[in-house]
Amino acid sequence: MIKHFDEETANYAYAEEKWTVKEVIGHLLDTERVLAYRAMCIARGETKNLPGFDENKYVKAANFNRRNLSDLMNEYINQRNSTISLFRSFNDEIIDRIGIANDHEITVRAIIFIVTAHEKHHIEILEKRYLPLVK
Repeated sequence: MIKHFDEETANYAYAEEKWTVKEVIGHLLDTERVLAYRAMCIARGETKNLPGFDENKYVKAANFNRRNLSDLMNEYINQRNSTISLFRSFNDEIIDRIGIANDHEITVRAIIFIVTAHEKHHIEILEKRYLPLVK
Protein backbone atom coordinates (compact mmCIF):
# COMPACT_ATOMS: atom_id res chain seq x y z
CA MET A 1 0.00 0.00 0.00
CA ILE A 2 2.86 2.39 0.72
CA LYS A 3 4.00 2.00 -2.90
CA HIS A 4 1.24 4.47 -3.83
CA PHE A 5 3.10 7.25 -2.03
CA ASP A 6 6.22 9.07 -3.18
CA GLU A 7 8.48 11.39 -1.18
CA GLU A 8 6.15 14.34 -1.69
CA THR A 9 2.86 12.63 -0.96
CA ALA A 10 4.34 10.78 2.02
CA ASN A 11 4.60 14.19 3.67
CA TYR A 12 0.83 14.75 3.33
CA ALA A 13 -1.55 14.73 6.26
CA TYR A 14 -5.26 14.32 5.57
CA ALA A 15 -6.19 17.12 7.98
CA GLU A 16 -4.73 19.81 10.20
CA GLU A 17 -3.01 18.39 13.29
CA LYS A 18 -2.94 14.87 11.82
CA TRP A 19 0.23 12.91 11.14
CA THR A 20 1.76 12.61 7.70
CA VAL A 21 2.18 9.22 6.03
CA LYS A 22 5.84 9.18 7.15
CA GLU A 23 4.79 10.00 10.69
CA VAL A 24 2.24 7.17 10.67
CA ILE A 25 4.97 4.75 9.58
CA GLY A 26 7.30 6.16 12.23
CA HIS A 27 4.58 5.81 14.85
CA LEU A 28 4.10 2.18 13.84
CA LEU A 29 7.85 1.66 14.24
CA ASP A 30 8.01 3.31 17.65
CA THR A 31 4.96 1.50 18.95
CA GLU A 32 6.08 -1.89 17.71
CA ARG A 33 9.47 -1.39 19.37
CA VAL A 34 7.87 -0.43 22.66
CA LEU A 35 5.39 -3.31 22.56
CA ALA A 36 8.03 -5.87 21.54
CA TYR A 37 10.21 -4.65 24.42
CA ARG A 38 7.31 -5.00 26.84
CA ALA A 39 6.57 -8.51 25.56
CA MET A 40 10.22 -9.50 25.93
CA CYS A 41 10.45 -8.07 29.45
CA ILE A 42 7.31 -9.85 30.62
CA ALA A 43 8.39 -13.06 28.86
CA ARG A 44 11.66 -12.91 30.78
CA GLY A 45 9.89 -12.48 34.10
CA GLU A 46 10.14 -8.73 34.68
CA THR A 47 7.96 -7.70 37.61
CA LYS A 48 8.49 -3.93 37.52
CA ASN A 49 5.95 -1.59 35.95
CA LEU A 50 7.06 -0.92 32.38
CA PRO A 51 6.62 2.74 31.42
CA GLY A 52 4.06 4.12 29.03
CA PHE A 53 4.89 6.59 26.28
CA ASP A 54 3.29 9.62 24.69
CA GLU A 55 2.93 8.75 21.02
CA ASN A 56 2.47 12.37 19.95
CA LYS A 57 5.65 13.50 21.71
CA TYR A 58 7.57 10.58 20.20
CA VAL A 59 6.40 11.41 16.67
CA LYS A 60 7.19 15.09 17.11
CA ALA A 61 10.67 14.38 18.50
CA ALA A 62 11.55 11.87 15.77
CA ASN A 63 11.36 14.23 12.76
CA PHE A 64 10.11 11.42 10.52
CA ASN A 65 9.28 13.86 7.72
CA ARG A 66 12.99 14.54 7.26
CA ARG A 67 13.58 10.85 6.60
CA ASN A 68 13.51 9.11 3.25
CA LEU A 69 10.33 7.06 2.75
CA SER A 70 12.20 4.00 1.49
CA ASP A 71 14.52 4.10 4.52
CA LEU A 72 11.52 4.26 6.86
CA MET A 73 9.90 1.32 5.08
CA ASN A 74 13.10 -0.75 5.21
CA GLU A 75 13.40 -0.02 8.91
CA TYR A 76 9.75 -0.95 9.39
CA ILE A 77 10.20 -4.26 7.58
CA ASN A 78 13.31 -5.03 9.64
CA GLN A 79 11.50 -4.21 12.87
CA ARG A 80 8.51 -6.34 11.90
CA ASN A 81 10.78 -9.29 11.09
CA SER A 82 12.54 -8.87 14.42
CA THR A 83 9.22 -8.75 16.26
CA ILE A 84 7.99 -11.88 14.49
CA SER A 85 11.19 -13.72 15.41
CA LEU A 86 10.81 -12.69 19.04
CA PHE A 87 7.17 -13.73 19.20
CA ARG A 88 7.89 -17.07 17.51
CA SER A 89 10.39 -17.84 20.27
CA PHE A 90 7.62 -17.80 22.89
CA ASN A 91 5.93 -21.03 23.97
CA ASP A 92 2.44 -21.30 25.52
CA GLU A 93 3.71 -20.78 29.05
CA ILE A 94 5.55 -17.60 28.08
CA ILE A 95 2.61 -16.24 26.08
CA ASP A 96 0.40 -16.48 29.18
CA ARG A 97 2.80 -14.65 31.51
CA ILE A 98 1.45 -11.53 33.12
CA GLY A 99 3.31 -8.32 33.69
CA ILE A 100 2.58 -4.67 34.31
CA ALA A 101 2.86 -2.01 31.61
CA ASN A 102 1.76 1.57 32.01
CA ASP A 103 0.20 0.67 35.39
CA HIS A 104 -1.98 -2.12 33.93
CA GLU A 105 -1.63 -5.89 34.06
CA ILE A 106 -1.16 -7.41 30.63
CA THR A 107 -0.19 -10.77 29.18
CA VAL A 108 2.36 -11.42 26.48
CA ARG A 109 -0.53 -12.83 24.43
CA ALA A 110 -2.40 -9.53 24.69
CA ILE A 111 0.67 -7.61 23.55
CA ILE A 112 1.00 -9.85 20.50
CA PHE A 113 -2.64 -9.16 19.67
CA ILE A 114 -2.17 -5.41 20.17
CA VAL A 115 0.82 -5.30 17.80
CA THR A 116 -1.24 -6.90 15.05
CA ALA A 117 -4.41 -4.88 15.69
CA HIS A 118 -2.46 -1.63 15.94
CA GLU A 119 -0.87 -2.11 12.53
CA LYS A 120 -4.22 -3.09 10.98
CA HIS A 121 -5.86 0.02 12.47
CA HIS A 122 -3.28 2.37 10.95
CA ILE A 123 -3.21 0.61 7.57
CA GLU A 124 -6.98 1.10 7.38
CA ILE A 125 -6.56 4.80 8.17
CA LEU A 126 -3.87 5.14 5.49
CA GLU A 127 -6.17 3.45 2.96
CA LYS A 128 -9.27 5.48 3.85
CA ARG A 129 -7.84 8.89 4.70
CA TYR A 130 -4.50 9.23 2.91
CA LEU A 131 -4.67 7.14 -0.25
CA PRO A 132 -7.53 9.18 -1.75
CA LEU A 133 -5.27 12.25 -1.57
CA VAL A 134 -2.81 10.75 -4.05
CA LYS A 135 -5.17 9.06 -6.52
